[in-house]
Amino acid sequence: MALAAAPPPLLVTAGPKQVARGWSFPARSTRAAQGSEGAAATSVAVVGAGPVGLLTALALARRGFRKVRVLDRLPEPPAPDASVWGDPDRSYNLGIGGRGQRALIKFGAFDRVDRWSKTVVGRKDWSGEGEPKVTINKRRFLTKVIARDRLSSCLYEELRESYPDVEVQFSTECTGVDFAHPRPRLSLRNCTAQEAEEG
Repeated sequence: MALAAAPPPLLVTAGPKQVARGWSFPARSTRAAQGSEGAAATSVAVVGAGPVGLLTALALARRGFRKVRVLDRLPEPPAPDASVWGDPDRSYNLGIGGRGQRALIKFGAFDRVDRWSKTVVGRKDWSGEGEPKVTINKRRFLTKVIARDRLSSCLYEELRESYPDVEVQFSTECTGVDFAHPRPRLSLRNCTAQEAEEG
């Protein structure tokens, strides 16, 4: 299935590079919009609804882009308050330092993320020779730790509430990009939860 939009979308990639399929794009846009009128008229596709893709969509919407579409092969994440987040098998934790916290503040998502994060005030290191060493953090920003998927869930919730016109399509895989046209054309395919997990 090809993405049919008028005009075709500006491509923004987010997340890991897809080298195995024969193409690789760093996180970038193929064309910058000129002014707020250009931004409002430009269609944008963000490939990847992880933390980077969703924060990119928040940033674009905040800058005046009105035709933003986020695509991800995984199913929609559970809500930030879902009981599934207590499952340690589902936990891949991220530490959000000062730069990450400033980005979340800038795009209005910090309070929502902070609500579900734990604050790290220091760390304890064990070595083979003796007593553990405790290091207390003295930085201005204390690290916030949250499960990666829960962070995505928080950002998705913020995006839905703050910018309801941004379209997020889960269970949709981008299988290729055709650059032979004036604007990139995406090839998309619907995928099941099992296919997405095996991905």
